[in-house]
Amino acid sequence: MLVLVMKKKEGVKMTTNTEAKLEARADNLAALDREALNKTTHGIASRIDKMPIGKWQKKLMWLFGGAIFIDSLDNYVGGGILAQLISEGWSTIELNAWFTSMTMFGYLIGSFLSGFLGDRFGRRKALLINVMIFTLATFVAAFAPTMEFLIASRFIMGIGLGATMPGSYAAFPEYLKPEIRGKYSGYIGLIGNVSPPIGALLTLIIIPIVGWRPIFILIAVCALGIWFLIFKFLDESPRWLASKGRYDEADAKLTAVEEAYRRAGTVVPKFTDEQIKEIIEAEKQVGGVTELPWRALFSKKMIRRTITVSVGLMAMNLVVQTIVNWTPTLFVMQGISVGKSLYMTVIMLIGCPVGVLLESLLVDKHPRKWGMVVLLVAIALSGYVWAQQTNEMVIMVTGFILCALTYYYALVTCSAYLGEVFPTQLRLRGGGFANAMGRIAAIVSPSIIAGCFAAANPSGAVYTFVGITVFVMALIIAICGIETRGQTLEKINDEVVKDFQDKSKK
Repeated sequence: MLVLVMKKKEGVKMTTNTEAKLEARADNLAALDREALNKTTHGIASRIDKMPIGKWQKKLMWLFGGAIFIDSLDNYVGGGILAQLISEGWSTIELNAWFTSMTMFGYLIGSFLSGFLGDRFGRRKALLINVMIFTLATFVAAFAPTMEFLIASRFIMGIGLGATMPGSYAAFPEYLKPEIRGKYSGYIGLIGNVSPPIGALLTLIIIPIVGWRPIFILIAVCALGIWFLIFKFLDESPRWLASKGRYDEADAKLTAVEEAYRRAGTVVPKFTDEQIKEIIEAEKQVGGVTELPWRALFSKKMIRRTITVSVGLMAMNLVVQTIVNWTPTLFVMQGISVGKSLYMTVIMLIGCPVGVLLESLLVDKHPRKWGMVVLLVAIALSGYVWAQQTNEMVIMVTGFILCALTYYYALVTCSAYLGEVFPTQLRLRGGGFANAMGRIAAIVSPSIIAGCFAAANPSGAVYTFVGITVFVMALIIAICGIETRGQTLEKINDEVVKDFQDKSKK
């Protein structure tokens, strides 16, 4: 009897010890899980990549899209304002050229500024600064006493605009899971790029009635509204916070979003033990937080990406600026009246949001790199076909197709690819540099295009130059580009970070 009691007690003791060990092991694993998910860059990123799609992403979509809308709207009212300044005798062709050039130089500086501000101070602060610069300069421009003063104001407006668009396109993918990154990045492009026909209509309706100054006031008021919404509702990127070692802040933001989803009845997926191990191993490979300097853009592992995005944006700027700035003039050269040329241009520009819509629906269904190559070849061919037409209806139809293809390509490059190929620590600087290179095409190409007007068929000469240039750029992208579709941002960029770390240690 005594023996049985002793065995029973020993059994209880053994069971208790085993359970205690198991509980201790479970506590250690739980702590390890929390550490991996909340105290590492890959852990924070993995939580974002498993986040269900809901109000959080859609809120961010409208905020970033609104910033891009203001940028694009201003771009598409410029031509109408310049025409009015000439008609009023307030400006000259030479001063109008300075107006355009200083805007582009402002864009150039703003592109670099966006990279520095965004990577140094955060995505939210950078966007607030950029939009406010543009807003204040636009209000001032509305009351410009001279054309020279307006040109100076336009330069500052360009700085704000040049920083806003690349910063928005580069930052937004950081909040998205790989499966929908291209589609939702396309959505902010769709919001932003409904502006071409709207901008054209504004110039047609407002300027003849009240002049050009109220347009600047209207745009400034809209920009101020967007600034307030960004200030009130835009969350800082948890990926950026983690890249700076600010894990507690990143964890707090993601936890709040996850809890809101759970309260709404949305399932937030949990991580398996195997996934936790993968996160820990991935973090070990890059050694946690790494600060990357400017020169990393030109390192052996990064240079192809920098070249690809820079060339891709050069192609985009070349085609977009050619369509926007030269189409009405090309129509007039064919004997079409100014009024009808503006009407035909508006019809063509409706293709812009259509192309953006197609991109948002299809971008995640085809490769990024080869999609860009195919689209550039299609743009080169469609531009040449458009330039050969004489029938007005055919001109509008083929022009509509050209605009749709152009903006499909633009959004694949700007909203999807741009936000994927650079590491988080370097994303906005990389995007800013590439955008600055892209602006060079917009600065240099007008003088070449102007020379094409001496040809017997100006449209044909312009789009022969554009087509050949774009085709060469497509070849460069085909050679240098990498594929990013469906991959996590960390998987795309870990090899770059690791390579730079290894070289820095030598």
